[in-house]
Amino acid sequence: RVRLSPLLDPFLVERYKDSARESLELKLTRSAPEVDSWFDRSFLNAALKELKLENYWPAYAADGKPLVR
Repeated sequence: RVRLSPLLDPFLVERYKDSARESLELKLTRSAPEVDSWFDRSFLNAALKELKLENYWPAYAADGKPLVR
């Protein structure tokens, strides 16, 4: 269940930020992208609510620890 989670939780966003930082350090990009603006959770949250799956997948904090809901 965790492996196939559709959640855009802080852990996933932080992994993208890490990748963006690393690509900048390796000079693969010219500037650091604003990763937070890439994600729009509104459609996902609406779908999860409609399907009553809001609490089906565990969400994780940026440090990898489970978030308490």
